[in-house]
Amino acid sequence: IFLPLYLVNLVGTSATRAGLTMMPLTLGIVIGSVTAGQLVSRLGRYRMLLVASLLLMLVSFGLMGFTLSPDGSASDVTLKMLLIGLGTGPTLPLYTLAMQNAAHHGEVGVVTAAATFSRSLGQVIGLAIFGTLFATLLTARLVSGSREALASLSEEARPLVAATAPV
Repeated sequence: IFLPLYLVNLVGTSATRAGLTMMPLTLGIVIGSVTAGQLVSRLGRYRMLLVASLLLMLVSFGLMGFTLSPDGSASDVTLKMLLIGLGTGPTLPLYTLAMQNAAHHGEVGVVTAAATFSRSLGQVIGLAIFGTLFATLLTARLVSGSREALASLSEEARPLVAATAPV
């Protein structure tokens, strides 16, 4: 959700390019999900695949979190989004499979619906929390940056700028 804002506002890409940069995430999710399904149907086991995909997600998110910078490029983000998608893809069907395997035969539908509802609720709550954090940190940075920029102006320019953008 916030990555296109980063790409447009910090990296300087167009909105179209930012949207295209997100496509590898979707591609990675589809590839990871289909591959996980094929592997589980052939091997009959899903736990090790789930652990491996969670580790890939952990590494991918860590890589994304610690290497994003205003100097970054859209191609760097594209590769990282593909890795995140490959890690996320297997978790979507495998968590559902694990819950369905743990449920009684007559409760599989309820368990599947509860899993989908919980996933959606988690997304909404996570978006609200991280949206608030994003807005709070961005506002604080903008205010401090504006004050620094205003202080560096000449005495005659300062009142003109302060009148149009009060800090």
